[in-house]
Amino acid sequence: MIAETMSVTLQKINKKIPLQKMIIFGVLITLLIIFSLFSSRFFTFKNLLNIVRQGSYVIIVGSAVTILMISGNIDLSVGSAAALAGVVMALMAQAGFPLPVAVLSAIGIGLIVGCFNALVVSVFEIPPFIATLGTMLLCRGTALILTGGFTVRENMPENYNQLGRGELLGIPFPIW
Repeated sequence: MIAETMSVTLQKINKKIPLQKMIIFGVLITLLIIFSLFSSRFFTFKNLLNIVRQGSYVIIVGSAVTILMISGNIDLSVGSAAALAGVVMALMAQAGFPLPVAVLSAIGIGLIVGCFNALVVSVFEIPPFIATLGTMLLCRGTALILTGGFTVRENMPENYNQLGRGELLGIPFPIW
């Protein structure tokens, strides 16, 4: 009797939540248990804040792509466009431009790349996968040329470093 009831209950759950999602959730719970057993610092506020900070960049970029994916499109260039925007912003900050100007320039790069993708896809009717693949390579190559293949980190103004590492009310700026 109990076995039949559990079987019926599992069938109902499986209809609402597919087995794949249940397995992924189970793996996540298992990893959380294992990590918490091996480290007393795992479930600390500082560690959880660090995990969210590291994931915030992916969430920011992924939220824009979500809208495209809902409409049945894809944009492969977002990561490279974000890298190019970051490179331009860093080089401008390094050259002594005020931080708001550097930030607006980075936003402008993102707008230009997005408008270019929209133009290529809508006007020239190139499939989004192909168009954004080309844009990805264009952005990545431009960032590589601008940096010479090296990380931009020398002579950065303190306010620029605060943008990525600073906090407001104990919560890092990238999370805000």
